[in-house]
Amino acid sequence: MKLKLSKLLILLVLLVSSAFTFTSCQTQEQVSDKKIAIDSMYVSKAISGDFAHTLNASDVFIIAMPIEAKYIINEYKLKKLNDCTYFNDDGIVVIITGVGGKLVKDTLSKYYFRTSGVKFFNVGLCGSNVLDIGTVHEVSGTMKIESKDAPSKISDTGVVCYSADKFVTETTIKEPCVFDMELAYIKEIFPNVISHKIVSDKLKREEYENFEADKSWSEYFKIIDSKLSKGK
Repeated sequence: MKLKLSKLLILLVLLVSSAFTFTSCQTQEQVSDKKIAIDSMYVSKAISGDFAHTLNASDVFIIAMPIEAKYIINEYKLKKLNDCTYFNDDGIVVIITGVGGKLVKDTLSKYYFRTSGVKFFNVGLCGSNVLDIGTVHEVSGTMKIESKDAPSKISDTGVVCYSADKFVTETTIKEPCVFDMELAYIKEIFPNVISHKIVSDKLKREEYENFEADKSWSEYFKIIDSKLSKGK
């Protein structure tokens, strides 16, 4: 009897733990191997094919975590399509990929994108070596932290974002920069992505865990609204 109770307790713990862990989208559409099509609102010839859904978009936000995406969902009053996809009638779409290169690639492979006539954005929390916590920064380029190549250019201004597969807690880089876990992988898929990062910590987990993000997100929306094709 005690053994059965122990097994049941372990199962309950695992179920509760999994409820708070975002891995990847598991929806009926993906089980049937049908992709979600993201089409342009401004290109007259619509994409064709057998898709689970087709969303007409002008601005697509590629976001790593639900706790980041919720600000965009609330700001632009987006409706839920599935756990990873939110949209509104103004052409704004949010796709939540999960954290890390593998999840970014796996999640985005479940969509078919028309890139002509659509803008792609990335924003999220990041660590920094010297930049102040709470500040919002445009990203000038990105690269995987282990790469020896030069950063892949995103903008003429801003700071470099280094993407790692784990939380960065130390660096020897001296110039101001930021660290995340997804942008370099997103840039490989969407070369024209526009990215901003919100500094949540100076490479310390406790700072990240205690970061209050509301004011920083308000500042981000002031910056990004003028860059949207459609907006609110």
